Formats: sequence, structure tokens, C-alpha cells
Amino acid sequence: MSEDWFDSKKGIETYLSFQYIPEPEFDIPETIIESSQMPEISGSREKLIKQGQRALLDGFDRYLDDNSDKKVHVVPLSGGVDSRAIFAFLLDNVAPSTIVTYTFGSPGTLDFEIGQKVANKFGIENIPIDMSPDSFPWSEDFLIESANEYTRPTKLFRARESYKYFVDHTEYDDFLFWSGYMGGSVAGSTLPENESKDWESAIDYFIDRNYFHPRLSTEDFEPRDVLPNEPAFERDVMTYDEQLDFGVRQAYYIRPSALPKDGYSSPYLTKTWLDFILNVPRKYRVNKRLFKDIITRTYPDVFSMKTTNYHGLPLTVNPAHAKFRELFIKTKEKIKKNINYCKPWFKTNHLDWDIELKRSRSLKRFARKQLKDLRRRNTVDWINPPSLLTKHRKGEYVGRKIRTLVSLEIFLKAYRDTS
Repeated sequence: MSEDWFDSKKGIETYLSFQYIPEPEFDIPETIIESSQMPEISGSREKLIKQGQRALLDGFDRYLDDNSDKKVHVVPLSGGVDSRAIFAFLLDNVAPSTIVTYTFGSPGTLDFEIGQKVANKFGIENIPIDMSPDSFPWSEDFLIESANEYTRPTKLFRARESYKYFVDHTEYDDFLFWSGYMGGSVAGSTLPENESKDWESAIDYFIDRNYFHPRLSTEDFEPRDVLPNEPAFERDVMTYDEQLDFGVRQAYYIRPSALPKDGYSSPYLTKTWLDFILNVPRKYRVNKRLFKDIITRTYPDVFSMKTTNYHGLPLTVNPAHAKFRELFIKTKEKIKKNINYCKPWFKTNHLDWDIELKRSRSLKRFARKQLKDLRRRNTVDWINPPSLLTKHRKGEYVGRKIRTLVSLEIFLKAYRDTS
């Protein structure tokens, strides 16, 4: 890339603080801006569910019509609901032989296991991509090549690497990649229970949820300085919380990892769906409440299966059961941590670095080399990167720090050393 994101200490600290590089300017899709200015939609819950079904299916149909010539439809099928709704739609509208799913992550975790079970139940070919260090090609060359394909730097070892592996190791051609990008976000997954009434409160809420802890930046770094200092719109057009989510987090953190450069569809950004879901009463959007009603009503068979949303229970489970399950799992995971049980947490997304650095000599060697290379650059002179491996060996949970610093070093190699 021609732009060096890490040309200054501030750029480095921004990356280490957020695990991506936000901008002081918003990047909100025009379709979202237009739809946010539509009138609010009223009606009973039942009426809204039926209207939402029509809006969702109409948007999906448009993408399918525009790509009717594609030979293969590829769905990265996680344990969540956004990708599964796309999968369910395709089951109803294209030949099963033209659908291919792939699941990725660590064996034994929900995202890796549930997606496979869903695909298998409906007789769809699924390609499991085991991202464990001793199974996945986590080499320096592979990661540098992957980093060069990002539109902007975010943390590595994520969905984008699984997509690259899928493309490199399969022979499908002329396929359309169906992405669930922003599906949960526009449906309300990131809405706080209580809306931020002023800009300062929205910034506080955003930093609390997005600022990387424990911090790797210096005490002088101020995260507010790299975020927009005022909203793009009045709150009655788009809530301040959503402006920061849509225009900063989604644009600068999620999109670079979730979307390839081309050959993809993002059906949750169709105008018919946005016109509907962005304008229903707020109480139906918090925690994606209405969206969950819509998809379970539209595809009851597909959504009768487990999801990651309720710790491995279906969306239709009794809320009291879900709460009991959550308490049970948290207690179980705490016990496992206390006895140093060396398996990833079942809700691990991609890799559990604290666990894998214990289990995998290859990952430890790889991390040690990257951290030593980063120290030699003297780019982060307020940190001694290799010392984190010593802390990890002594039992400290510093895996996220190590992952972030390793990702930084890979991006520096990609942007500077290979230019």
C-alpha cells in the first residue's frame, strides 16, 4: 500500500490501542445514510415481523438476481445467525449442489463445530478450516501476503486469513462470496440498552467497548484524539452510537477483515432491508430482537439448531434456560482456568492465544521471532515485546497483547520491508 499507516508514533499507538486504525472522519455507506432518514415504521410486533420478512427476502432476491450466472455460492458459516440466514435463503432458492460452506476456527469451539453440523444436516458440502497453529499455515510469508490484501491494517489471524486459505486450497471458480457483513450491526447488535444522549457519552461508550485493554500504548496516548470530534448527523437522523459503529468500527475494523476485494455480496446492506430495519422502534432493534423473530419465523427448521448466541442453545430457547446456561458455562470456564485446563474457551473466535502458546511450539517459535524483530525496529520502545512470552510462561494472560504485537510486526514487514 502506498500509505504508511505506521509512519508516526501516534499511528503505532492507535493500532496498539484499538487493534485497528480508526479515522477522525466517518465512512458510513450511502445506503445507510439514506435509509436512516426515512420515517419511523409503526405497527404491532406481528405486523413488523411479516413486513420484515418481505424486506429481508426482497433484498436477498436482488443480490441473487444480479448474480444468477454464478456457478457456486460460497457461505462462511459460523455458529451465529447472520450467515445462517443467508445459508437458509440459498437453500430455498438455488440448487444445493451450487452451495458450498466453510467453517473456520479452533476444533471444540462453537463457531467451528456448529456451522459444520448445520451444513451436514442439510446435505451441503462444508470445508472445515482448522486454524489451530499446528494445522494452519501460519507462516511469515503467508501472513505478509495476507496483510498486503487488507485495505487497511487490523489485527490478523482472523476471518480474512480463512478466506485466503479457502481460495488458495480449493478449485472453485466463478463463485460468489456471501458475506454477513453488518448484518448484526444494522439489526441492532451493538445498540446499548440506553441510547447515548450526547456526543461525549457516545464517545465514552465507544471507547469502553473498543479501546484495547490491557493497554499497549503509552500513558500519554489519548484515544479521543483519533476519533471524530463531532457527529456527522443530528441524533434524530442516526443515533450517535450508531454513527460511531457504522462509520468507524465497521468501516475501519470489521470491513477490512470480513470482505475480500471483489466477488462478494453483502445482502444486509440492500436498500429494502435497511429502509425497514433502521426505522422500526428502537426497542425491537436492541439485541437484534426483531431480526431474530423474523429469521426464526422464516426458517424455523434451520434455526431450530444450536447457535453461539445463547452459549450453544437455539434462538427459540426459553430465556430462563438461556440465563441458567450462561451461569453454568461461566462457572465451568472459571474452574477450567483455575486448574490450567489446556483447551480453548468454547466461545473462542478464531484462536485462543493464551492456550495455543502453551500447546503449540510452532506458534511460540513464530511469535518469539516476530517479537524479537519488532524489538529490533525500536518502533515500540516503551515495550519490550519478547518479555511478554516470559510473562506468559509464568501464567499471565497476555495472549491478546502478543497477538496484537505480532500482527503489528507482520504489517510493518508487509508495508515497509517488501515495498
